[in-house]
Amino acid sequence: MKKNKSKKMVWIVSLLTCVGIGTLGFASFILGGVTSATEQVTINVGDVVDNAVVTKISENPDLNISFDFKNNGLNESITNGDNKTEDLEFSFTFTISANKSLTELLQNVTIKFTANDDLLSYSNGNYVNLPFTNLSENSITIETKETTISGTNNAKTIAKSTLNSNNMTLSCEVTSTFEWGSEFDNKNPCDYTATGWENKLRTFGNLKSQHSNPKIEVLIQPNLKA
Repeated sequence: MKKNKSKKMVWIVSLLTCVGIGTLGFASFILGGVTSATEQVTINVGDVVDNAVVTKISENPDLNISFDFKNNGLNESITNGDNKTEDLEFSFTFTISANKSLTELLQNVTIKFTANDDLLSYSNGNYVNLPFTNLSENSITIETKETTISGTNNAKTIAKSTLNSNNMTLSCEVTSTFEWGSEFDNKNPCDYTATGWENKLRTFGNLKSQHSNPKIEVLIQPNLKA
């Protein structure tokens, strides 16, 4: 395989989603399951020029997201008695290690989030707030540090990186937290009590039936020093 002459290492984490339509047109939003390229999540490792560097993405990431009702919400009629639980976070960990100091090898690490048009339609409609700025590259320095990647309103991503004592292994835990959008007053729809909530649920459901394949791609790119 041809080596990457730009001397960059690339990981791509593609987060695919499953969407179903609820009784009032509202649906669960789920990211889940990583076993192979045929599942909802695929993880690809790019070519590495410097063979001294070893990369790994954790084997058991928490990639489940559920924009769902709450079974103890104020508008309990939405759930039809079903046991529903929202889950607005996904997370994963990656490590970079080498046989010499990473501070000598790497300039930084960038994380880039890309949402496809289907997911952007949810965000543009103010139903869901994304925990990142679409297409923005966010730099993580090679040190022990917590980096906040800002999204819309209170939605955000936190990257906690730790460099071991000999500077030869960098571990980074990435947690992205979505938020309900302003159409639901930034609350779970079960807690949204304003007039017209039923119509908003139906409108959101219709939107998702037209844009039923939302995806997120996370690009993690350590940049070697020149």
